[in-house]
Amino acid sequence: MEKLREITTGRWGRLALVTAGVYAAMRFLLPLVYPFVLAAFLVIPMYPWIRKVEKHTHIGRGFLTSGILFFLGSVVILLLWLIAVWGSSHVTEFTAGLELFEKNFSLFVTDCCEFVEGKTGFCADELETVIVERINVFVDEFQINVVPRLMKQSVGWFRQILSLLAGIMITFIGAVLLAKDYEAMSEHIHRMEGYEKMYAIIRSIGHLTGTFLRAQFIIMTCISILASAGLWLAGVENPLLLGIMAGILDALPFIGTGFVLMPLAFWQIIQGRYMQAVVCVVLYTACALLREVLEPRLIGGRMGLYPVAVLAAVYAGVKLYGLGGVILGPLSLLIIREITVAWSSD
Repeated sequence: MEKLREITTGRWGRLALVTAGVYAAMRFLLPLVYPFVLAAFLVIPMYPWIRKVEKHTHIGRGFLTSGILFFLGSVVILLLWLIAVWGSSHVTEFTAGLELFEKNFSLFVTDCCEFVEGKTGFCADELETVIVERINVFVDEFQINVVPRLMKQSVGWFRQILSLLAGIMITFIGAVLLAKDYEAMSEHIHRMEGYEKMYAIIRSIGHLTGTFLRAQFIIMTCISILASAGLWLAGVENPLLLGIMAGILDALPFIGTGFVLMPLAFWQIIQGRYMQAVVCVVLYTACALLREVLEPRLIGGRMGLYPVAVLAAVYAGVKLYGLGGVILGPLSLLIIREITVAWSSD
């Protein structure tokens, strides 16, 4: 028993216990209570402002909170609707351009095969036939195997959408109820034993989390501006939308701006726009360098973490929690560090 106590109270023992506890909370507890966590994150920052407005207007806190959330939700829905309208308007253009794409792609393959024939002596016609056959096999395999699987998973996606909508509704109701009872709940928590230490940990984690999210937003904005400006100067169609997409995807690990810019470069080559293709590749390199410059300054330095530790946390978070690990991974690292430091100071 004494040996077990020594292990659990040692430095590495505390770290192991805290890590296991944080993982269990993020993996199993958070999916059950995330609407209420989101409600708290929405209400706590804006509660002082809600309280002031209530004193001057005598409008109930619950009504004020519901009005603010309704406005924010309307803005999000409007943006999603505008994106959907834009996408639907371009479906026809995309469908009409498939024939042109097929023609340009065939010419591209023919030119490449003739180039290989001139350099190596291989027959261009035979090489082109092999490439076309391989492409047809790939398309057939995609239609036979991938498309049916996607259709079978549509029911699961529909359930996830319903679950998400239910979570949003619960978050909305929870935020309204929390705003109404915020002061009474706050007084009760203040009387709890260990409140000061718990509050210090939560406040530090909240500050560091805000720093991380703010830094990611700044990096994403800078990359979006750089990509949009470069594509606009190169004369690429829809530069603003493509630049914003590149900036958003750059925040996701193992995806980055290359998910937009490299296929775009390939598309420009097929259309014979070689200069635009070069610009896309240069932009991809420039965006990667920009993140390498900004990330250590905005994240590592201000959060007291090495950039490689943040990257490792993102990678582990994606492996453990899925796509949400982009945020949950670094957040778990911060919670582990703060709790371990507070425990060691006892």
